[in-house]
Amino acid sequence: MNIKNKIIIISAFITLSGCSTLVPSGTQTAFKYLGIAKGAGDVASYSQTGKTLNDHFMSAAIGKDCKLGRVLIKQPICIQVDPSSHKY
Repeated sequence: MNIKNKIIIISAFITLSGCSTLVPSGTQTAFKYLGIAKGAGDVASYSQTGKTLNDHFMSAAIGKDCKLGRVLIKQPICIQVDPSSHKY
């Protein structure tokens, strides 16, 4: 996957993260419950793996070990993993 595709995927994650505020008010209740479910899924996933559901999705899409929180410690978001040992 080239750098252009990676930038598009990461931009989509950042851009789409606030889409729930754009929905009409009639469906806000459904999106509220989906948001709660997503939050619960993130908590469960993070407690077991140290990664959120978005991190897992990005890792699967790009084929590397991705974690958006690495930005806070000035590390690359995605790291190449050795397929034989699953280590960095």
